Amino acid sequence: MTQEFTDEIVHGVQCYSQCPETKSFAELQMQTESYKVFHRGTQSKRYKTQELQTDFCYQDEAVHNDILTNRDKLTEETRILCFLKRTEPIITKEIQKNIHSKVFRRLQSRRLFYRNNAAVRNTLILNEAKESELSVTGLSWNSNGTLLAISYGSLCHTDWCTHNGIAALWNVSNEISVLNTPKQKYLTDTCLMCIKFHPKAPSLLAGGTFTGDLVVWNRANENDHLLASIGSMHSGHKDCINQISWISDSLESDLQNLTSDKISRYTTTYQLLSSGSDGRIICWRIDLRHSGKVNCVKIFQIRHKDQSPLAISNHFNSLKKCSLLRSDLSETINSDRAVNITCISLAKNDSEKFVVGTETGGLLICQLNSVNWNETYKESLEEHLQSPVKFSLARQDGPIYSVDWSKFYPNLILSCGFNHCIQLYNVLQKSPLLSIDPNNGSVLVVEFSSYLPNIFICINEHNHILIYDLTGDGEINPIYKRFNEEKLYTFQPELLYTLTSQIDDDIQSTIVSAKLNEKDSKLVATGNTDGIAYVWDFGNLINELPLKINVSVRMLRRKQS
Repeated sequence: MTQEFTDEIVHGVQCYSQCPETKSFAELQMQTESYKVFHRGTQSKRYKTQELQTDFCYQDEAVHNDILTNRDKLTEETRILCFLKRTEPIITKEIQKNIHSKVFRRLQSRRLFYRNNAAVRNTLILNEAKESELSVTGLSWNSNGTLLAISYGSLCHTDWCTHNGIAALWNVSNEISVLNTPKQKYLTDTCLMCIKFHPKAPSLLAGGTFTGDLVVWNRANENDHLLASIGSMHSGHKDCINQISWISDSLESDLQNLTSDKISRYTTTYQLLSSGSDGRIICWRIDLRHSGKVNCVKIFQIRHKDQSPLAISNHFNSLKKCSLLRSDLSETINSDRAVNITCISLAKNDSEKFVVGTETGGLLICQLNSVNWNETYKESLEEHLQSPVKFSLARQDGPIYSVDWSKFYPNLILSCGFNHCIQLYNVLQKSPLLSIDPNNGSVLVVEFSSYLPNIFICINEHNHILIYDLTGDGEINPIYKRFNEEKLYTFQPELLYTLTSQIDDDIQSTIVSAKLNEKDSKLVATGNTDGIAYVWDFGNLINELPLKINVSVRMLRRKQS
């Protein structure tokens, strides 16, 4: 059955709005009122100052009345002088009481301080030295105490030296300086092993190289600072130069007795000593009037026979009987052989005298024997070089690392070496006066203070800076009880301070050189094997050190006499 389908159209439904009104819109603008700013000045209240002075502590009524009458006429400086004049008798009286008091005679000293880190004022790192793995080999302050000269070289030579040495001058007068940038820098053909400023002329600087070249710079020259570079072909050293010392001239002693011609000659002529591994001590003359001409004046030679024989213990005596030690014949054969000079120190009160330390433990008192500085040395193969040794002190068991001659006591010498001890010598006797063992490894550097007569500083291989007082703090006060010979030998110096110079625990370097600043007693420069130099600021530490001048003078001079 079939059904038909058809399409149907359905119309849509329309919905109209029932709101009869239409919405209207209008645009409006809105603005806040403008700000009003008023500038007014404010001022604090006025204050009035009023001086207040305590009552006058006077001893004389006439002086007191005179001060009251002329009080308005006195200036500030005059008032201070008047105050000191009035109080001086009282202060002096109390000081005298304290000096003669015996209350603290047996009180043990408590001045030993352990400080983990000393204050570092400057850290001096030369990039070229760090890249070439050079060590700090020498330090020297200029005469003003503001410029530090550092020599860089290698301490590990197994063959010919193929490094370039560096001399860098650092300005440490300001605590903040340009990082890793020295004021001046000089290069040498081989490693620079020592450096020294002239003590009076800040423009003169001398250095010694590994191959025996003497290099002199004059910073006063505008074009070229290099004054001279003299090697072994000019009657110089045949081996490494280990130390340089400038000799003071007569200009420092008396200028009034010199004519204008002599003053001109002395201000342009300088002398220095150089010592090296070849056992030579060479006297040099520098004449600035002839374009910086450097002449060799005299050559001395230190030999094995100049040293005292090494003290052998009973144990070694028994070995010698068994022929386990070398015979006396070999000692005689090698007696004319040159000995390596490791350090040298000139006497501060006599430029003719100096002390020499050798690699074999010798301590030798030498004298220049009135060298004629106006002559020029002419080397001859047949000439037997003269020895300057006048007296030999007791020989030590190993190399002498450092030696220093006291500025205040003309007969006292300090030395340190391989035997881990600090030796105090009197140049008038062979054996040492005192032997100090810090019990902390070898002592590498020792130096007297240029300000305090009884104080000396030393540095050991563990980077500890030790400060000692020669007088110690014994129970017997030498001011009131006389010291005899036996008491001096049992009188031990006192360790005042132990400063640990640790910057980074990862750094395993060793301090190999140190130098006190003679113009600023609180500054000490040290250099290590990593080529880094530090300037330590002791601050008020130097002011805390005891001044026992009268004590040490009586004790030491009695021994020297």
